[in-house]
Formats: sequence, C-alpha cells, structure tokens
Amino acid sequence: MFLAHAPISFLGNELIQKKAISKLKQNEKVLIGIAALLFGIIPDIDILVLIGSGLPSFIHHTVISHTPIFYIGLWLFMKLIYKIVQRWFSKPVEKFLNPEFVNVLLNTFLIATLLHLLMDIFAEDIMLLYPFTTQNFTIFKYAFEPNMFGGYFLSITFGIEILLTGVFFVYLLNRLIKKSSFHTIMNVFYLIPGIFLLGFSAYTHFNTYNRSILRDINGKVNVDIDTDGVFDTYDMDIDNDGKDNILDIDLKNLVPQVKTIIESGKWTADSESTKLGDEFKYAYGGMTSFRLISQAYFNIHSPIPPVLKDMLMKDGSIDSYYSEYDAQDAFYKYFNYRKLLKALKLDTVSAQGAMFFVLDDKDTVLNMGIALENNNVGTVLPYDTNLKTHTLQEVTNYYGGDVKLMTTE
Repeated sequence: MFLAHAPISFLGNELIQKKAISKLKQNEKVLIGIAALLFGIIPDIDILVLIGSGLPSFIHHTVISHTPIFYIGLWLFMKLIYKIVQRWFSKPVEKFLNPEFVNVLLNTFLIATLLHLLMDIFAEDIMLLYPFTTQNFTIFKYAFEPNMFGGYFLSITFGIEILLTGVFFVYLLNRLIKKSSFHTIMNVFYLIPGIFLLGFSAYTHFNTYNRSILRDINGKVNVDIDTDGVFDTYDMDIDNDGKDNILDIDLKNLVPQVKTIIESGKWTADSESTKLGDEFKYAYGGMTSFRLISQAYFNIHSPIPPVLKDMLMKDGSIDSYYSEYDAQDAFYKYFNYRKLLKALKLDTVSAQGAMFFVLDDKDTVLNMGIALENNNVGTVLPYDTNLKTHTLQEVTNYYGGDVKLMTTE
C-alpha cells in the first residue's frame, strides 16, 4: 500500500472509537483525527532507518517494525509510562493530558498502526504471528500479482488505494460541509477517479501477462533461493557459482517458458510507437521481444536486469543501479562483448534457445528473439497485438533484405 494508509487509519479509528471520540472536546477530536493520520504512516518510518543503516529499503516489510507484536508492545509501554508520570503533571498539563483524551489517543496509535499492517497484508507479505513464527502472510498479493513491467502504480491494488482515498475525502466532506448540490458534485468527483482506475486496472490485469514474484522449481515463493542475503531480483548470480544468470541457464527450461508465455496470448507492445493505444499497452506491461525473453528467464529464477545493470555500470554507460537504459541494446551488447555472436543465414536452422538480433546497416538493434523448434521463433513484431509464434522468415519479411541477423553460438 502507498496512499491509503493514513485515510484508512483515520476512517477505521473513527468507526472503532466512535463513542469514545464523541465524548471529547472539539479541539481534542481534531487532534485525534490528525494523530490517526500520522500514526497510520508510522510503520513506514522503518524505510528511513534502513536507508540510514545502509540496508535496502525494500526489505522493510520483513523486519520486526512491520509486525503486530511490535506496536502492541509500544502501546502497552506508553500506557505504563502514562500511569507512572501522570502524578507529576502540572495543572495545565493534567488538564490537557486528561485520562479520557490520552486513552483515546493511545488507542488511536494501536488502531492506526495495526490497520496499516492489515492494509499491507493485502499487497505484501507480513510476519503476522511473529515472534511465534516468521512465516509470512498475505491476502491478495498472489491473487492480484502485478505485471513485472507495469509496476505497482498500474496494478489493481493501487486502484483500490485510490478508491479508498476517495472514500476518505467523501467522509471529510460530509463532516465539514452541509449538504447541497455542490456537496453532491464533490462526492462524485472524489469517487469517480477511483472507480474508473480500479475498473481500468482490472481490465488491463486480465489482458497482460502477470508474474513478478520469484518462485522455486516447486512453485513455492522464494525471493532468496541461495540464502545469501541478496534478494534474487537484484542478484546477478543466483546460485553463487561464479556464472551470471544469463549464461548459467538451462535452455531446456528456458524454451518451454517462452512457449508458455507466448501461448497465453496476452498483450504485446511496440516500445517505439507514438500511438496512444500502443503507449498505453507498453506502460501497462505489454510484451516486447526483450520482455518476452526477460520474463522467461525470470520465471526460472534467473533475472536478467541485475546482469545487464552490472555490465553497464562497469563500462560507464549508466552511473547507478536505478539509471534508465535500453534493455534490448544492452542484451545485445552483453553477447557482443563476450564474442558469442555469429552471422545467421536465413536457411540455417538455429539450435533451440539460441538468441538472435536484427541489426540495421549501422548495427542498431531493431529487434531480437529466441529460436524455438521447426525454425519458429519467440519474438514480437511491431504489428502484433497479442503474443503469438513467428517464423524467422516472417521476421526478415517485415524488416527487409538489408538487415543483418546475428545469433548466439
């Protein structure tokens, strides 16, 4: 979750403590509302702590500060401290921090933080029962698995966040403004974007190939299969044998994955097109030729991006791990650097699993693909709308006779 933590914490607290809050003074009610919003985002402060400690921020859902027992413990500790120190309060402080207000405030802390964790369970893995077990729990993370190339902000979960945030603003509007035609219009204004985005995200979800969670050979989720402390999404040598993920691959496993992805018939995308529809499909994770290959590598737990990023950082093409780069060009450069390419003749049958690249007269990479069986290839041509198998002849027919074909040996 990204946006909805504070709004959901506020709404949940208002509902759960409705009777207790109603007995407070108006200024105390305002303070409780503000506190609920702030407490709702407190669990994510661990991101700053991790960054300050030199640890990757993406592990923050797996640490103790994202467990219920942590906030239950803090809540009990604060209640104990209040009981101890309240006897020494001056009259003004005692009037402000009266037992009724402090009780609601501390309960707001507990409710808001636990609701934060509850919302996280919808999209992330949380150690819900820690310290009794380190087993992770989630609800919809795998049911609504995001597209690997579209990202979280184009996912169904984010659509739900926008809708819940809209509900929060409608609630505030109902509390602050008397009912009128303007009030009705604003209610619709806050809800329509969330409803539209959620429906749109659901539509694209069912039309794109959605697999972005690493699993082992048994299909069980495993984000660090070699237990080296590096999440495999960022690990260029998954099994730590000295060979990077691109070369350390069993083609007998890779080719079937490519075929499975193609047979899904999901959206393709032309990354060079300026048409609105094509740009939309690309943004939402439509498959290009490189994405097809990269997804197949990922499916067998051997992600390509860490290898390419390491290469580009070493040769100075990019200056950080998060810099943008042309992945298809980098993939060609990887094989070219290692002198693993040779010219491919149209009447030659490539071995299954061999990569090929289509180059123009300036050696610019126009497209790429992988050899399957019977001279079929796994690639995406610009006119494709959905994934399908092609022949090498179809590739050369599209690009013409002046192109050069290079293949891995």
